Amino acid sequence: MKRTFFLLLTILFFSFISCSNVSDSNNAKSGTQNTSKPRIYLDNSVYYSICDEGEDGSWGLNTTINDAPSYEYTHLEQLQFRNLSDLAGPTGKFLWLKIQFELIPELQNEDLSLVIPYLHFADELYLNGRFIDDYGITDPESLQEAGYTSHLFDFPEEFLNQTGVNTIYIKVYAIGFATISPGVFVGLRHDAWAVSDNASFWQSRIYMPFEGVMFASFILFVVFFLFHKKQRVYLFFALINLFSIFFFSFFYIGDLPWIGFHGNVPFLFFVKATRCISFFGMEFMSVLFIFEFLRLRHHKVEIILRGLASFLCITFTLLMPDYISLIKITPLLLGISAIDLFLSFITIIGNLFYPQKRKLALYLFIGAMPLVISAICDVIIKGFMRNINVPYISMFGWQITIIFFFIYFSMQYRRLSTRLEYLNTELENEVELQTRQLTKANERLDSEMKIAQQDIKAAARVQKKLFHPPETDFSHWDIAVAYKPLSIVSGDFYNFYSMGTDLYGVSLFDASGHGVAASLVTMLAENIIQSNIRDAHIYGEDLSVTLERINSHFIAAKGDVENYLTGLLLRITEQNDDECTVSLVGAAHPFPELYHADEKYSEEILPDAESPSFGPIGMEMIEVHYSPIDLTMKKDDVLVLFTDGLVEAMNSQRVEFGRKELKNILKESGSFSAQTILHDILQGLSAHVGMADHTDDVTVIVMKRK
Repeated sequence: MKRTFFLLLTILFFSFISCSNVSDSNNAKSGTQNTSKPRIYLDNSVYYSICDEGEDGSWGLNTTINDAPSYEYTHLEQLQFRNLSDLAGPTGKFLWLKIQFELIPELQNEDLSLVIPYLHFADELYLNGRFIDDYGITDPESLQEAGYTSHLFDFPEEFLNQTGVNTIYIKVYAIGFATISPGVFVGLRHDAWAVSDNASFWQSRIYMPFEGVMFASFILFVVFFLFHKKQRVYLFFALINLFSIFFFSFFYIGDLPWIGFHGNVPFLFFVKATRCISFFGMEFMSVLFIFEFLRLRHHKVEIILRGLASFLCITFTLLMPDYISLIKITPLLLGISAIDLFLSFITIIGNLFYPQKRKLALYLFIGAMPLVISAICDVIIKGFMRNINVPYISMFGWQITIIFFFIYFSMQYRRLSTRLEYLNTELENEVELQTRQLTKANERLDSEMKIAQQDIKAAARVQKKLFHPPETDFSHWDIAVAYKPLSIVSGDFYNFYSMGTDLYGVSLFDASGHGVAASLVTMLAENIIQSNIRDAHIYGEDLSVTLERINSHFIAAKGDVENYLTGLLLRITEQNDDECTVSLVGAAHPFPELYHADEKYSEEILPDAESPSFGPIGMEMIEVHYSPIDLTMKKDDVLVLFTDGLVEAMNSQRVEFGRKELKNILKESGSFSAQTILHDILQGLSAHVGMADHTDDVTVIVMKRK
């Protein structure tokens, strides 16, 4: 047991050290650059304004970004735990935060990101009047907490004022422990992503491994109890672990796909179950565990009263109609449970003075100390120092307590192993038998995998026959195509539509996902797209109408298949030998790049701002709107179509290839043949990605007017 205690003390020591390091790294003072990477720290640039109570009784629910500039803002002096709740109070108000900054030379003409290590409760952010992103749901009717992960907002280069002031407005629903933490900065994307990932790990995802430990403990001690039903302490310990699993799950709520707007479990119910009911369950089982461990007589009246108290706490929790009501009553209910738990801890201390119970009480006391000490640390750090960037140390302490008793019971159970020698021998024989059966099963699996691999190769051959560069030389066009699947089969597909040597249409689509499922979707979609485009050409139909009909037909054809499409449709109308009109319409797909030979520059072809184009193909109940774009191509102009696998390809530093690099290549190679231009694009992509892995299919079509 001495070795066990030493191990636990070592774990606790390094837990405090690691938490301290995280705190130091996340609490950089505003304006102080403690890294070689260029950053703009904004801790001292945060201003706030509390929304007035509206006619509907809400404090700013219906305010928009158009209202934000008209408010009066006050400097937020302290970026610390519960700073926003101190301003807004407990009833749930909306705040507008305002942050202004100017770009330093090192960050100009770059895609940047904003990092807020912790922002609570839910928020939506705007940069220079443009919506960037949101975390959580601020509507009280469908309330969803943003969670404990770091907030990361990407600022595209074109949204930023390269000179002058950039203004950030953040609408925050301030309820509960509403907070904006220190460590806010703007920096390069790869730098910001790395910092955000680190902060999210320490504030949220670090608790995920604990779930595995507790789940293993739960299963193991349920098994122990089934073999030794008189040892109810095993059952209580298993249930403590089970309730702890649910309690810990709240810390990474943003990663759970079935909560709130992600899935079918209402957010309010999940909060009640994890934050409250699980705590009551942990407390009740811990009290039973203490009495059972000490082998104390626990009168039935005491058990009934404790069970009734827990039942009433759970009932009141479930009856709360909304989040604000839950916040108001939770301290009282948690206080009742905490008092019962404290009295049980006093029982442990009291039994230290009884010789018959001293040894067991000492084990309980030592096992509980990591939790007690870490809880005191949390009170100091969160309550007095008001530092939110440090993880909840009590969670580490609780985990050490769990591990301590896990080891203790495991060692106790080991003493029974001598009685199971015969069973162990039989178990070895059973393992040998299962190994032989597993070997045979693996052989069958290998055979089936070979067959599946042959099927995939057959699908790839079919795809190559369906999707290939044009075999005809079209009049007035020099065309080159690159088609690079991520795996054997691809989710990208394209086609050229012509009457003889006259090219009148082009399509390029990208199916969501990868592999066999995506490739099968491409074959289904191609038939639908091809028939609709040819009918549209015959009847002179508007491309936006054609794309909407393709969307409807594809939704009906694919049934329950979840894959969807993004894509482009082009119609070509010849004006004379030197010019043609190209009409195009896009469905949530990267728009093409047009190189003008006369002016030697390229531009991204985008729809009119007053008539946007949005919505993928194949997502039922999703509103779509497809706006056509008309452009004129002259002799030697170049139009480049591509899937997102080109511009979003990243190198090992997580920097994207991007459209800017594509523009540079067109500027240098635009006067050459389509094949040369394509070669230079692929060579540039390969040089950028280097040894990093591709994560998506890549298709590029270069169309040069000749």
